[in-house]
Amino acid sequence: PTVDPPRGFYDAPFTATLTAPTGATLVYTTDGTEPTETNGTVVPEGSATLEVTTTTFVRVAAFADGWAPSTIATHTWLFLADVLHQPAAPEGWPTTWESRSEAAVSGDYEMDPEVVDADPDAVLEGLRDLPTLSIVADPAALFGDDGLYENSAERGDEWEKPASVEWILPDGTTGFAERCGLRIHGYGWRYHSATKKHSFRLEFSRDYGVPKLEYPLFADAPVDRFDSIVLRAGGSKTWLDFRDPANAQYLHDAFARDTARDMGKTDGHATYVHLYLNGLYWGLYNPVERPEAGFGEEYFGGDDDEYDAINRRTVTNEAVDGTLDAYNELLARADEDLSTDISRVEEMLDLDDLIDYMLIHQYMVNRDGPCCAESNNMRGLRRRLDGEQFRFFVWDMEYSLWDATDTTNVSIDVAGSISHVYTRLQDNADFRARYAERARMHLTGTGALTPDAAAARYEARATEIYGALLAESARWGDTYREPPYTRDVEWQAEYDRLMEDFFPNRTAELIDQLTAVGLYE
Repeated sequence: PTVDPPRGFYDAPFTATLTAPTGATLVYTTDGTEPTETNGTVVPEGSATLEVTTTTFVRVAAFADGWAPSTIATHTWLFLADVLHQPAAPEGWPTTWESRSEAAVSGDYEMDPEVVDADPDAVLEGLRDLPTLSIVADPAALFGDDGLYENSAERGDEWEKPASVEWILPDGTTGFAERCGLRIHGYGWRYHSATKKHSFRLEFSRDYGVPKLEYPLFADAPVDRFDSIVLRAGGSKTWLDFRDPANAQYLHDAFARDTARDMGKTDGHATYVHLYLNGLYWGLYNPVERPEAGFGEEYFGGDDDEYDAINRRTVTNEAVDGTLDAYNELLARADEDLSTDISRVEEMLDLDDLIDYMLIHQYMVNRDGPCCAESNNMRGLRRRLDGEQFRFFVWDMEYSLWDATDTTNVSIDVAGSISHVYTRLQDNADFRARYAERARMHLTGTGALTPDAAAARYEARATEIYGALLAESARWGDTYREPPYTRDVEWQAEYDRLMEDFFPNRTAELIDQLTAVGLYE
């Protein structure tokens, strides 16, 4: 079926025309449910009109005897002037979120008038500064007894729901529109008690439509095929952070990914979008690649079923794909005598990749990674073939960029973590020299961890989201304070601290810290 006019941004009412192929029956819905021969408005003659006066989404399918049903076409028309006045209690949305695993909480939907009314034109402009991602799903799949958002703490295959996703470019044209599986993503931030703004994960498979998303989602990525995309809501260092929302930046994880690639490391990519959930503005989101088996297939070759993808959450290692067998073998080899020979470790581990991985965490003083008792957020990948090596990837690095003199991650040894391998390798003089060589490359001259290079990289990301932050402030800036936290006061103050203190001083401080432990000469 065809829909005219197409999805995009509108500022005046119009009449939409929905048309099925010749001889087919048209069925459409405007409530998010999927059109079927028994659900929706049925139009046997195959053509219908729809009066559109405000933000609206329509799902359309065609049916004909002897034929399989058509794919479902989903179109979202966004009236941004109306988005500015999104109410606290929108019609048809639950006022209370009743989770199976948590105490009930009040729903949160409003665009705060205090932010919007201060400069509505700037908020409108900010809503067009970035691409838009519209997610449309059956309301029961999102909220209610089995709703994945209302029950955000639940996990597993049974909590993956079908959805349509539309990527709308700032000029209103379509990037892509596909069906996929939708999940809540995350660990501690899954719970309503921690935040009401949750991360999502998009899963593309033949169960829903295309086996992979094929679209250049990340402008600087060498691949354009994706199995899985995480839509990071932001927990730490955002206005949703219950510990210190005044430190909000929304930039640290993307900055870490950019840093990894500027160091020459193969790592994930990031971008930013405005997200809408069944027509309601849900805030600023950060889509990123997920380093799982499909990522390995696209970047390193082979088939996805040949990869071990590992994850460490606090004290637990788990295989996201494949098994932990090879990783456990790597840990065992690290406990051998490495003082004169590290070849058995190097057979299974890309040492330059490990060094760069540790340098990123050390430079950014990440307090939610290799450090601490748990050694958290460790993501690794290896193809199960002789001669293939583990690589480790930036993941969830929001809780970073603290004081420039912080020594976090320099001296660290956690059993079961890759930090243990890093520490054991330091018994070897050749490894220490290799570490020093790569550290010099990145920390001196025009290296990626020099003050000017790091500050410019951070500034580029800050410029990218600067306008969009106004809408995020209106949507979520009042979570922990009224009046809400804003871009021009709290966000700007933390940005200035980083640009005036952290970036100018961190490189020299890290050189001194590495020198003290024999990893820099």
